[in-house]
Amino acid sequence: AVSSPELLLAPSERRRIPSAESRSRDGAAAEDLAAVYLALRGYRILCRHRVNSLGELDIVARKGRTLVLVEVRSRRAGSPVCARNTLTAAKRRRLAGCAELFRREHGLVALPWRIDLLAVEFPAKGMPRVAEHLVDCIGDQGRP
Repeated sequence: AVSSPELLLAPSERRRIPSAESRSRDGAAAEDLAAVYLALRGYRILCRHRVNSLGELDIVARKGRTLVLVEVRSRRAGSPVCARNTLTAAKRRRLAGCAELFRREHGLVALPWRIDLLAVEFPAKGMPRVAEHLVDCIGDQGRP
């Protein structure tokens, strides 16, 4: 019996699938890079990894008066799926609900707000980079 999908692949293909540990490490590195990227562009980082009963917000920041809730997605270079395509309608709704709850819990409902997506790419060699910054990636579509 096959216990792991990786075992179905030829040995040369297996090394392309990152382990859970490397995915976690990549995710943390992506969020660190995203926070620096935003700070260098005038965003004030308020908090990171904010968890509530509806989910997790990777980064919460302010840009002027606007509250910006940032979803960070990371991908290895050459991944067949781009980061923006991983943000499904269900994920957009969960993010919007999580953001709304955060705003209510912290008395921020009067502030204008949006959800941005930052895509971080990890090349085979070299340093990771912010490949894409989608401002207001859900618009009114996913908002409660």
